[in-house]
Amino acid sequence: MYRKLASLSLLLAVLALTGCKKDAQINAVLADFDSFTKELVKKVESQPTAAGVDDAQKFLDSKKADLTAKWDSIKGARGFQVSDDTKKKMERA
Repeated sequence: MYRKLASLSLLLAVLALTGCKKDAQINAVLADFDSFTKELVKKVESQPTAAGVDDAQKFLDSKKADLTAKWDSIKGARGFQVSDDTKKKMERA
C-alpha cells in the first residue's frame, strides 16, 4: 500500500512539474532579447559609421551563442504551457 501511494505521489509531482507554465522563463528570455536589441541599436546610432557597425557586429558575435541557447530553451514551449498574455508578448517580439 505504501509503495502504491509513494508511486502515485511521485507520478502526480512529475505531472504537475511538467504542466507548469513557462511564462517566467519566456518573459526573462524576451527581456534579454529586448535589452540586447536596444544595446545593439545604441552602438550603431552612437557611431553611425563603419566602425560603429563593426562594434555592433562584435557585440552580436559575443552574445550569439548565449542568445541562441536562451531561444532554444523556450522554443519548444507548447500552447498549454504559456498564458495568453505571454503569447501576445511573443507575437509582438
